[in-house]
Amino acid sequence: MQAISSSDQTLINSTARRWQVESVRVLLYIFALVVLVFFYFWQAPFVSWALLGPSFFVLGLGLAIHFILFFKIDSMPDESTALLSTFILDSFLISLYVYFSSGSVSLFLLLHVINIILGSFLFKGKGAIVLALVTSFNYSWVQILGPEFKTIASIITLTINNLAFFGVAGLSGYLSEKLFQTEAELKTKEGQLRSLEDLYELIIEKSPVALLTLDRASHIVQMNTKAIMLFPLIKTNGRLTEFFPPLNNLWGQITALDSHEELSKEVDFKNETEESIFKIVAKPIAKAEGLFLLVIEDLSQMRKMEFHLKQSEKLAAIGGLAAGVAHEIRNPLAGISGSVELLSQTTQGEDDKKLMKIILKEIDRLNNLITEFLEYAKPAKNPTDPCDLNLILRDVLSNIEQNAQLRKDVKMRIDIEPNALIKGYSDKLKQAFLNIIINALQAMDKVPVAELDIILKKTNQQWCLKVKDSGSGMSEQTVKRIFEPFFTTKSKGTGLGLAVTHKILESHHATIHVRSQVGQGTEFEFNFPCLE
Repeated sequence: MQAISSSDQTLINSTARRWQVESVRVLLYIFALVVLVFFYFWQAPFVSWALLGPSFFVLGLGLAIHFILFFKIDSMPDESTALLSTFILDSFLISLYVYFSSGSVSLFLLLHVINIILGSFLFKGKGAIVLALVTSFNYSWVQILGPEFKTIASIITLTINNLAFFGVAGLSGYLSEKLFQTEAELKTKEGQLRSLEDLYELIIEKSPVALLTLDRASHIVQMNTKAIMLFPLIKTNGRLTEFFPPLNNLWGQITALDSHEELSKEVDFKNETEESIFKIVAKPIAKAEGLFLLVIEDLSQMRKMEFHLKQSEKLAAIGGLAAGVAHEIRNPLAGISGSVELLSQTTQGEDDKKLMKIILKEIDRLNNLITEFLEYAKPAKNPTDPCDLNLILRDVLSNIEQNAQLRKDVKMRIDIEPNALIKGYSDKLKQAFLNIIINALQAMDKVPVAELDIILKKTNQQWCLKVKDSGSGMSEQTVKRIFEPFFTTKSKGTGLGLAVTHKILESHHATIHVRSQVGQGTEFEFNFPCLE
């Protein structure tokens, strides 16, 4: 709904005031007409139409003028001269009515007073004084022309009534000025209040946290847009505890809070697809007994970012230290390798030659390990060339099919969207995905039913890759350490595969989420920025 501006509201109020005053003016003419008709029928045997005809004509003329005014009043601006002239004309017609009807002086004096008061509602003090002057002139000449204007009493009455006109004009003008001033102040306050309400609603609706007002039975009284996004199925008057089970254990504590207390807790919420962390802050609303304000903030992404930041800092520290150590180890190894080769040339015994070959083989293994580790510790370069995740994953799956050492009875569900373009290095990403998928297949070696899901979908300007297996799973402590160099759960593993994988994915600005439970499998989720 479009809000009404203050200028539009002022115009509406001004028009309404003109209609109210105009309605009272018409009622005055109708009242005078009713009095005249009543007088005519009451004194019918003694009053002729020739005597009352001019009075009926004056009242009819006034009603006709106001009938025309009904079609013009909306277009007349405030303090219009044309509108003021109708009040002056009313004063003249009332004076004529008094002159022709010879009615009660006090009764028709009241009509003059009401005309001045009504004028002050539209034209303030100045308009009331103008009407008082006109009324005084009209009233005076009617009284002077009247047959009773001969005595001192009539002169005194004329003087008092004229003073009364100006007194009424002064008082009504002053009151109307105050009324207009008060109305203007009220409009200003109303505008300020409306601005504050709009600001309040904007802050509430644009708040990054969910804000809900609940009663003692946890029924929702009010909720903002973030709360609707967080609980899309719930509606106003619904019970939040039915849609948000973690609140059940806290609701008794919340309802027991005093007006100056608040409750702040972090709770875990698990559903079929993911695990979330929420911070709940609850406080009673002091000015509304039985109502509580709940602030619910989703900390899941923040906790994931904190975990990845700590992981990156830890890996960077380990990498920097190990790189220096690796260089220092490689130099002695080169010397040992050369010396052993020289000794093998002078050795005659077969047993000694076998020992020399074992030494050289292990030295090569150490060199390969150091090369891998130096590759891990090397600063990553940001990719600039486009590559297609779809093609990379297809190549990885083709390589896995040809690997005779991996289990062959795995039920695979492949759902990969085409044209999944990102900025990246195809060879590096192929190495990373190969490590992840081989680890997933190896984790399912001892389970009776092996299932592997590889899903690539575009969501929110990101390519989301999920690799989920039905293997043995990992404990929470293992999940926290899987990307650390030299940490492995395999008997013959080096502990560098996932560390290098993490390094590659991190250089591609990918976010990594790992969800796993012992005996229920593991899911890796990677989110890559889309190439625009």
